[in-house]
Amino acid sequence: PFLSFDDLMIRTARARIVVCHGGPGSIMPAIYLNKVPVVWPREKKYREAVDDHQLDFSARLALKGLILRVTSAEELEAAVSNYDRKINALTASLPDEVKKIDPHVRVSAFARGLNDLCQRLIDTRKGRG
Repeated sequence: PFLSFDDLMIRTARARIVVCHGGPGSIMPAIYLNKVPVVWPREKKYREAVDDHQLDFSARLALKGLILRVTSAEELEAAVSNYDRKINALTASLPDEVKKIDPHVRVSAFARGLNDLCQRLIDTRKGRG
């Protein structure tokens, strides 16, 4: 079933663990609500996507400690079963200066960076970059 954006945000806020695919529209609401989602990106080899942009996008977010990225049923089971331990380890590994930043500020900065990147790509395609 399809959810309205408001319903998605309400359910995401109530969820203890959020599991989603690797698209920004699925990941960012969870991050905005200060959740660390478990993300299983869709892949081209399974004909789930036209390319592997979700793999690339989720890999970058995982490196920043914003998500737990999985690519198999076994990894998904482990991520959900050991969620609290994994989140504690992830949080502990963040630099102190990052821990001090309000999560909403981090997401806003990320969103601005993503917007800038998209605009540069559009400009490049239009021959303005």
